[in-house]
Amino acid sequence: SDAGNPDTASHFYTDLEMYTSSNDSPDPWNYFENWITAEIAQKENQWNGNNYHRWSNKQYDDLVAAAKSETDAAKRTQQFIQMNDLLVDNVVVIPQVDRLGPQAFANEVQNPQLTAWDETPWNIANWTKKG
Repeated sequence: SDAGNPDTASHFYTDLEMYTSSNDSPDPWNYFENWITAEIAQKENQWNGNNYHRWSNKQYDDLVAAAKSETDAAKRTQQFIQMNDLLVDNVVVIPQVDRLGPQAFANEVQNPQLTAWDETPWNIANWTKKG
């Protein structure tokens, strides 16, 4: 995170970089916010922006802004799908691996409900045991 260190992810001086992210919320909006133009990491903001790729797309920015305040779940879902399509179609991200890896539960565990947006036990309070 040192603005003077050229070897940080925010400087991104390569053609391809492994980029991983974690999200403290099951809401995907936080994930998609990382690629808005206002978040571009650059010298002017001391490399503090989250858009390390420095990709800018007005359509994407507009979708993120709309999703931030959209209350209709179906519309919001479609906005997230469109944002994801823009990221993938423009080769901003190349989805490769689910870093959570394989998950396994005893046959007695019910309702684990896995999600790509959070840790495995995110809903552990709702797990029950058969029998």
